[in-house]
Amino acid sequence: HRYGVSVLKDHVYPLFPNISDTGTLPPESCIFSMLLNIVAAILIFAMYVRHKQIKEFFRVKRTEEQSTYVLKVNAFTSIIGYIACIGLDLIANFQKTNVRYVHDIGVIICFWCGTIYTILQSLMSFWMAPEMNAMMLIVVRSIFSILSLILVILNQTSYTLAEQKFCGK
Repeated sequence: HRYGVSVLKDHVYPLFPNISDTGTLPPESCIFSMLLNIVAAILIFAMYVRHKQIKEFFRVKRTEEQSTYVLKVNAFTSIIGYIACIGLDLIANFQKTNVRYVHDIGVIICFWCGTIYTILQSLMSFWMAPEMNAMMLIVVRSIFSILSLILVILNQTSYTLAEQKFCGK
């Protein structure tokens, strides 16, 4: 919806605009902020549930030594995930055209912390196999984590190059 509004109002180039460009001017910025705030809240809830799920699994299934280490990794992973959601909230509420520095910091925080979160979740899925996760699920999570890492690097690189060439619309 936001993309269509942005193109119809001639606020962005129609061919592969940067996602942040589609949410910088009203009314797109209002839609962008509202939806990303909702997504950030849902993600925080899902991460909290996942944290509790892992904590309970290792409380019941593993030895004390394993459990202590895993619980520390689980807590660290949850904190990284929550930080990613804060980055998402910064992206939502500080549009690129209004407060570019804060927006760009939010992008870096959200994308990198989100990628680290998925990598660590893949690792914890491996630790919970086979009782909680099938190997196929672990493979799929790992593939998505690696793809996320590659795409974050490509995004940051292409964003920098595009900004140098186009300087916005």
